[in-house]
Amino acid sequence: MKNYLKTILLFFVASAVLISCSDDDVTPPTAGFTLSDSEPTQWDEVTITSTAVEAIDITYTITGGDYELNGNIIEFLEAKNYTITQSVQNTGGADTSTLIVEVDPYNTFSLDGEDNIEFTKPPFWVAANPAHRILNAYIRFENPIAGGATVDLFKITPITGATDPLEGTYSFSKTADKGTYKIVHTHNQEGMKYDWTTNGEGGSDLVIKLIKDNGGADNIYDITITSFTLDYGNWDFATFTWVSEGKKTLVFHYRGVISASK
Repeated sequence: MKNYLKTILLFFVASAVLISCSDDDVTPPTAGFTLSDSEPTQWDEVTITSTAVEAIDITYTITGGDYELNGNIIEFLEAKNYTITQSVQNTGGADTSTLIVEVDPYNTFSLDGEDNIEFTKPPFWVAANPAHRILNAYIRFENPIAGGATVDLFKITPITGATDPLEGTYSFSKTADKGTYKIVHTHNQEGMKYDWTTNGEGGSDLVIKLIKDNGGADNIYDITITSFTLDYGNWDFATFTWVSEGKKTLVFHYRGVISASK
């Protein structure tokens, strides 16, 4: 009889243990995560940090544009709005958390603090051509409009030398010294007609960084001029003199591909 009572008692104890460990008693998870940069620009790498509680399984779904995810580091490859959703679960339930991230382009310029103007297509190299007085290859930035005219055209000449890489820091110079750069800005060019063009006067260094090495033509570069004074006016082709019409401060940012020569 005692052995029988012990068996019944052990049965109830075991049942109580099983009941206390059932899924109903597991705290459901709470999803949550943060980003190391909430206002990234295109091709930035951002770290995702989970703040989820009681989560066993954590997954992320990312939509809106192309990206690369390496562990908890995401690189945004496009200037679009991305939706990042974290899904978590354990034996007690599941939860989700969502962030919408606006990824801005890094290919704009401004003059005297005016609104940033975005370049509408990637820049490209123009090869040196001494017969046409182009003594050094330059990077040409332009915004085309209907009819073949150009709203804004920048010519930036980083003079690297025969063997130097493109990336580096260049000081402004109107001469073709190694390690320097020149810059010209033309507005509304059509044929040989200009609303105005510029001569560079000087300012901050030109800084070129290799952001993403894709093995050549698809490399992503970061090109920055933080503050530069441009003297606006026109050339008097009758006297070959410069007629100044005023000065503006240029702030220039570009991040992206530089296409091959055209």
